[in-house]
Amino acid sequence: MGVNFMRSMQVRSKPNELSGGFSKIVGILAVIFAMSAVGISFVLLYDSNESMTAETTNVKEFVVTAENWSFNPYLITVNKGDRVILKITSVEGTHSFWVPAKNIREKLNQGRQVVIEFTADARGEFIFKCGIICGTGHNNMKGAIVIQ
Repeated sequence: MGVNFMRSMQVRSKPNELSGGFSKIVGILAVIFAMSAVGISFVLLYDSNESMTAETTNVKEFVVTAENWSFNPYLITVNKGDRVILKITSVEGTHSFWVPAKNIREKLNQGRQVVIEFTADARGEFIFKCGIICGTGHNNMKGAIVIQ
């Protein structure tokens, strides 16, 4: 009778061990599910922020000509955060496009287009001018980039 009692104890303990193992598996699955939900939420949040940034950043492109002794257009207005692309061609003589406050300076050879790209990162009025003495009207060859 003593042996049968031990066997019945052993049989009874095995279902309890299985229950404990099952509880561990359920717990692990719950943790995996929670981590997956957090990961999916992060990806969705990251993607939505990225698309918002893409929508708020505009590209502003301007075709500018330089001639004796003016730039056309002489006033360029953009918004803070805009990506600015200037396509500049000298149609008369050799000039340069110089924005001292932005450390931009490009030589403009007649008939060749120069492309200047920058991000409008600070509000203000930034004067541009010809940086090569090009004749009697050189001092009047200027304009402005206005960043609002």
